[in-house]
Amino acid sequence: RFGFFPSGSLGYVISEEPFMAKVKNVIPFLKVRGSIGLVGNDKSKDRFLYMGEYAAQGIYAGGGTPSFGFGTTNPSTNGGIYEKRNENKLLTWETALKGNIGLEARLFSNDLLTFTADFFKEHRKDIFITRRVIPDYSGFVEMPYANLGVVDNKGFEATLEYTQQLGKKCFLTVRGNFSWNEDKIIENDDPRVQYPWMEKRGTNVNGRWGWIAEGLFTSEEEIMDHAKQFGEGHPGQISKVGDIKYKDLNGDGVIDDYDKCLIGQGDVPKIYYGFGADLQLGDFSVGALFAGNAKADRCLGGNAMYPFNDGSGITNLFANITDRWSADNPTNQDVFYPRLHHGNNANQNNMKTSTWWQKDVSFLRLKQLTIAYQLPKKLINQTFLKSARIYVMGTNLLTFSKFKLWDPELNTDNGASYPNTTSYSVGVNFTF
Repeated sequence: RFGFFPSGSLGYVISEEPFMAKVKNVIPFLKVRGSIGLVGNDKSKDRFLYMGEYAAQGIYAGGGTPSFGFGTTNPSTNGGIYEKRNENKLLTWETALKGNIGLEARLFSNDLLTFTADFFKEHRKDIFITRRVIPDYSGFVEMPYANLGVVDNKGFEATLEYTQQLGKKCFLTVRGNFSWNEDKIIENDDPRVQYPWMEKRGTNVNGRWGWIAEGLFTSEEEIMDHAKQFGEGHPGQISKVGDIKYKDLNGDGVIDDYDKCLIGQGDVPKIYYGFGADLQLGDFSVGALFAGNAKADRCLGGNAMYPFNDGSGITNLFANITDRWSADNPTNQDVFYPRLHHGNNANQNNMKTSTWWQKDVSFLRLKQLTIAYQLPKKLINQTFLKSARIYVMGTNLLTFSKFKLWDPELNTDNGASYPNTTSYSVGVNFTF
């Protein structure tokens, strides 16, 4: 119920020191700063998880309401009481030790160039998780909870802005920002794994686990020489030419959960960035803003990604449905879809989470473009206005990405989300 989370910060304006006087015209402002602190988090599924919980187990007789027995009462329908959740008085706060080192600088006269940079690191421990090393045969109805998770996080952020007067009524401003973040699981209470590629410690929290696709089967002989895939009694029992071929990581001749590994970063990008510029030429001005991210991927799945998998064949299809494997060209690997099939259980092998369906969803977008005209003073002076500005603005005008099926920024694996729209605005700003 109580926690103590101290923190502190310190800043040092180096540019105010006497030894910086000789370069004051080049570096008018320079500051370094640092901070460190402890942060607590008590969010969990239940406020009272430290307390034990008991429940009654009843026996239904003839479909009626359950009858509970205690001691020798009604022994023929005796159900009893069982421990649903064991108590743990040691449950406590999840804590994060956060540290940051920053730099701020303004360079040249009139603050021609401004720059900020921050390096941060976080060590989060006592993360509230369900125990995973306890086997099912231990008898727990609900696995115990404990403060055992540990995750490290580190990153870098920077912003830059440059302003220059190019002429009497000509100004240019260029700005940009960049951030990088990387996390790592240190402890998650997973039991010991049989193969090193199954270990989740050392990977990122949102990492994607699945199978490595080695292409498509191009012949019956290739199927017979390959491992059995996902429940096959023998090679080729389910797999057909044109189906996805998965890598047998442990070499046991069977594709199963022992061949799963980390295949992707996940859909939360490691890198975010943006840049833009404003140019004023007399009474005209043009401004542009770009935004993007990198190191992000998504594994496609669901309706339309697996065409005709519904028994009635009523699922949606994308326009690239013609980009598929065909029996007319069985050796063609450069296709989007493997062998198509109809029905829910026609071929589950092609629907596994794998590198075949994983796509890079990094993008760069022209987020906003504005063109404006400031009405001349000699024209404004003849009215009751102080100033007037006419502008045309466009939003989400262009997107550059390897992924083309839908907007890569959408949080969807099958495109079933309302897309970001392109919009145009025309307006007038008046000052009275």
